[in-house]
Amino acid sequence: MGSMKNILFAVLVSSFCCAVSAAEYKYNQTVKGRDFVLTVRVTDDKDVRSITASDDLFLITNQVKLVRGKGVVEWKLTDEKNKSNISAVRENNLIKISGVYKGSDFKREHGIDGREWHQVFNWEFDEFFNSGKKEMEFWAIRPDDPNTCGVMVVKNEGTQTLTVLGKVEECVYSKVTLAGLLSVFWTGEYWYRKSDLLYVKAKPTGDSLVELLKQQ
Repeated sequence: MGSMKNILFAVLVSSFCCAVSAAEYKYNQTVKGRDFVLTVRVTDDKDVRSITASDDLFLITNQVKLVRGKGVVEWKLTDEKNKSNISAVRENNLIKISGVYKGSDFKREHGIDGREWHQVFNWEFDEFFNSGKKEMEFWAIRPDDPNTCGVMVVKNEGTQTLTVLGKVEECVYSKVTLAGLLSVFWTGEYWYRKSDLLYVKAKPTGDSLVELLKQQ
């Protein structure tokens, strides 16, 4: 009887380990000549992905819960320097935000449609790239101004060769823009290692560069 319990326990542990995976990544980010490190932890549990991204300069932490095929369903932002701590949840076609923003109580609702919501999207697009689609529209909330919510577009622009952690890799090259006529105001470039679709590099703006520094 005891041996049977041990076998069942081993099977349960094995199933749990196979279902849940966790990884940590560090990125060097340069903004206007200032370097800092962004630490990202990604946990996948079946169809649910949890992402936590924190930097050591601005002291901002983003946390999201993403459901495969549905996009982000929860988002939390902590900004120590600006005294902000807000939470947002998606309920059907409504994003409800509450908490403290720049030291004051904050509450806001954004009406959206059936398109997915992506917030820390650098670690959320692997499903899109695997779909074979050339582009995808999605909702996003401006993290430095949660009063603003709009539609953005990610476009798969093919592949390019980059050196990632000292190794030459084929990478998916993509662009993210504002939707419609607003696309002329901003375009960010993003690269993902093709073998596992890990985000490895970005040029979000002309004076900003992000590169993978360490993978654990």
